[in-house]
Order: sequence, then C-alpha cells, then structure tokens
Amino acid sequence: MAEVVENAYLESRIVKMRDGIERGESILRTAVATGVFSRWCCRWWRSARRRRDRPADVRDRRHVRARVTIEVEGLSAKAEPILLVCMGVLVLILALGVFLPMWDMASAARGGGGRAQ
Repeated sequence: MAEVVENAYLESRIVKMRDGIERGESILRTAVATGVFSRWCCRWWRSARRRRDRPADVRDRRHVRARVTIEVEGLSAKAEPILLVCMGVLVLILALGVFLPMWDMASAARGGGGRAQ
C-alpha cells in the first residue's frame, strides 16, 4: 500500500505500521502510534476487535439492527401522512395566493366592485 500512495508522509507512516506489525505489535497499536488514523477510527477499531472476541455479540447486534430497522420504518410510516397534509396546506396557500387576486379582478371587471375597501 505504501508504494501506491502518492503522499510521502503517508508512505512513511504506512511503512512504520508495516514494520511494527512485522515486529509482532498489534495493528491497532501501530495505527495509534503512527497517527495516520483519527481517534474515532481507532476507537471503532478497538471496539470491533473486542466484539470479535465474543460471538454472542454478533447475534445481539443483528437483533438490535433489525429492531432499529423496524422502528425507522414505523416512524417513516407515521411521518408520511403528516408530510402529505403539510404539502397539501402549502399547495392550498399557493393556489389561493394566485387565484384570489384573479377572482377579485374578474368581479371588478363585471362591475361587482370586488371586496369592500
């Protein structure tokens, strides 16, 4: 990977990671030491490594993912009618804004005088 990267700084950091891994250090430790990856990425890596050691957690994550998917679908099903009503109100306001002046002009042209002023 170091040969593919065009940035000399990243190339040197990747070579340092490779050397550390060849010495027997963990990938996470070498990644943190080189400073190439953000803290968030290293934390994610650490937690993924811990979870990998416990197969029961994989089943729990699938269960949680399924529940979250169901909740999101339920929320979107509840929000859809509300958004539809809001869009209807906006279209009504726009239509009234266009047609009310036209109706006033039509009634004034017929001699009705329009609304009281």
